[in-house]
Amino acid sequence: MIRLFAISDLHVDHELNMNWVRNLSAFDYKKDALIVAGDISGNVLTFSEALDYLIPKFKLISFVPGNHDLWVRRNEAKDSLEKFYLLNNICSSLGVKTSSFILDEGKNNVKIQPLYSWYVKPEESPDSLFFPKPGEDPSLRMWADNRSIKW
Repeated sequence: MIRLFAISDLHVDHELNMNWVRNLSAFDYKKDALIVAGDISGNVLTFSEALDYLIPKFKLISFVPGNHDLWVRRNEAKDSLEKFYLLNNICSSLGVKTSSFILDEGKNNVKIQPLYSWYVKPEESPDSLFFPKPGEDPSLRMWADNRSIKW
């Protein structure tokens, strides 16, 4: 029976996190599926490298981008939407799922439905789910998304 794992916020730009990905068992998850729910890396090459380590360790991988994946800091894309399509194309070329699919386990099929969404900043709507953190700059001027996400 296939097991389904989910993880987010790998942030493999940090060497310790990339080492964790590199050192995942090459055998324990061969029959299993993995959902990576965002924030692998803000760098396309590092993103691809992390997937190259994960792919042989799992039967199937699904990916939905997070905010860090869509940062535009280099000349990788003109904006975050172009980078979204670039990451989806990389995933497609590597066999990583980015759209809905069925995990076929005979009578126990499970449909995986990626949800593409974006957050609402506190100043944009009273419906924002943002909660301030103790010690955080209340103006959020230092928030990297304000500089690195470009629609």
